[in-house]
Amino acid sequence: MIQIADPAAAQTAESDTPNTSVAPAPAMQRARRGRLLLGVCAGTAAYVGWDVWYVRGLFVALACIAGLGVGVYLIAAVLLPLEPAPA
Repeated sequence: MIQIADPAAAQTAESDTPNTSVAPAPAMQRARRGRLLLGVCAGTAAYVGWDVWYVRGLFVALACIAGLGVGVYLIAAVLLPLEPAPA
């Protein structure tokens, strides 16, 4: 036997549910403040929530491994937008 749900009951069940939507993550950007060269490490550190020196150390370590960090840094510098200027 097929049961037909009461549309009014379904509507009340939906309205009782709390809003659990998650805000979109901020876009990854090159930083204007706290940067040494092009802002890639400072922007990456702000995006992932790490201290900027950990990210810089990671890029240096990658640079020591066949120059991989230099290539990744330059590609990120070209692809990542610069964060907007403060108003």
